[in-house]
Amino acid sequence: PSAREWRGVALEGLIFAPVLAVLAVAGGFVGAAPPLDLPTFLGLAVFALVLPALGEELAFRAIALGPAPSIQRCVFGTALFVAWHPLQVLIFGAAWGAVVLNPVFLCAVAVLGVVLTRVYVRTKSIWPSVVLHWIVVLGWKLSGGPSPWA
Repeated sequence: PSAREWRGVALEGLIFAPVLAVLAVAGGFVGAAPPLDLPTFLGLAVFALVLPALGEELAFRAIALGPAPSIQRCVFGTALFVAWHPLQVLIFGAAWGAVVLNPVFLCAVAVLGVVLTRVYVRTKSIWPSVVLHWIVVLGWKLSGGPSPWA
């Protein structure tokens, strides 16, 4: 992406961050976990870059939307992104269900999915979506958000 496109990604992030923050507070998804120490946070940062950021963006943006996404594919990819989160209960266990089955969390996931799709469509690159997704996950974890893998 060009420098101009990266500025657009930053602006998109600044616009939707307050919406996600309000949803995180409303759903009780921040401040629930103890603060992370630096080594734990750095390990989490590396892990989060690969999964969920890169892995989910490959699946729900690059593959689901393809190189020339239509509105139908954008809706489909976002719906898959939202549907994937409750399925994580099968991987991480019932305790994680308190987060991923919460309607407020799913609303936040839908907002994030729309923003990441918009960024992908605008830039025609997966990397801005990966970076934005990664920043959201790290911000959530730094705010005391729960995690099935930390």
